[in-house]
Amino acid sequence: MNFRRIAWTLSVAGLLASPAALAQKYPEKPVRVVVPFAAGGGTDIIARVLAGAEVRNRLARNGVQSVGNEPGEFRAFFLKEIEKVRKLVRAAVIKRD
Repeated sequence: MNFRRIAWTLSVAGLLASPAALAQKYPEKPVRVVVPFAAGGGTDIIARVLAGAEVRNRLARNGVQSVGNEPGEFRAFFLKEIEKVRKLVRAAVIKRD
């Protein structure tokens, strides 16, 4: 009986919070799709479909940006992200133990 009351309360709270969540502007920045796996797999096939011009344009209208599907593109993206984190760590004066 106690479990049902908790579940009901959480359900009502979720329903009351959902309009606020829907009102938020998402995404604020482009979402990047990165595929770090080898060619020929299922993930690669999906990435190639997403990289098609028509799908890419439709996703771009919703804020999703395709990075690429080649190892060099992934490496460049990864190194750029590492540099961002490195700057944040330096700015926050975080040190390794």
